Amino acid sequence: MKLSIIVPVYNIEKYIIRCLESLYRQDIPLNEYEVIIVDDGSTDNSPALINDFMKDKINALILTQENRGLGVTRNTGFWRAKAEYIWFVDGDDYIEKNCFQEIYNIIKRGDLDIMQFNIKNIENCGIKESNFINSKRNQDIVSGKLILREKKIYHAVWSAVFKRVFLEKNNLLFKEKLYYEDNEWSIRAYYFASRVLLNNKYYYYYNNIRLSSITKTVSARHVFDALQISIFMIDFCESIHRNDIARPACRYYAAVMFNISLENLSKMNDTNIEKLFISKLTMQRKRIIKTMLLSRSLKYIIESFLIFVSIPLLIKIYKRIKI
Repeated sequence: MKLSIIVPVYNIEKYIIRCLESLYRQDIPLNEYEVIIVDDGSTDNSPALINDFMKDKINALILTQENRGLGVTRNTGFWRAKAEYIWFVDGDDYIEKNCFQEIYNIIKRGDLDIMQFNIKNIENCGIKESNFINSKRNQDIVSGKLILREKKIYHAVWSAVFKRVFLEKNNLLFKEKLYYEDNEWSIRAYYFASRVLLNNKYYYYYNNIRLSSITKTVSARHVFDALQISIFMIDFCESIHRNDIARPACRYYAAVMFNISLENLSKMNDTNIEKLFISKLTMQRKRIIKTMLLSRSLKYIIESFLIFVSIPLLIKIYKRIKI
């Protein structure tokens, strides 16, 4: 079997049929790919719509679970996948028609661990192309460490297709019950990948309209999950040999994640959340300072000094100027 398409679903009745239709407007026989849908405890009409649409599809597997979050949902689908290659497709997005054979041919011919590609963003004003991949590396097969060092990673897992045995060999499972799990997972995936291709073609349509609606509200969980993910990334950085070419970039991405936590905190204006943030950051203060200092980014080096001097001062400055 060529491709396993893993589709996490949670309360997306407005979008799921569009996604599923795109998975069946393809150019390879049904017995050459599988669609694994994992419903994460939806409370809307998504399950009924899925069951009706998929009832005559011979390559479909529908799994249900209590609501446990995106990381658990993707892991559930991954463990049931059987094909050579895996593509995580979010249920509120959709993919290009008749792209499976081309994707498979490119990956198979290059014996790739990862093929990353460009996406198209669905906006209120229409569809816009994202030119994330436009570098000299386009169409070159390189190591994932080199992609890391050049900071060419797009963290969203749906923007790439992965070799299943590569994921299994390196135990590449998602952190569970946390937001921003893509950010941490992608660092490990690219670090271990020997053969990566950046393909500037467009295969994926990303629903940016829904994201804009969801991200208007920031909760304490967004603050502390981002902070925890940055700590997990620091853990991984510290497991890498000090002379590894990818280590500074791993530190840089951990610093980026820490800044997402800071940005979320600045949007809340809640003194109790700030106190808890300061308490949690204090416990990891030395490690975060070291990470920022060695990130090779002037912005994060400045932030490291502010953390050393005063965490409340860092928060105050960040709110005012968003450094």
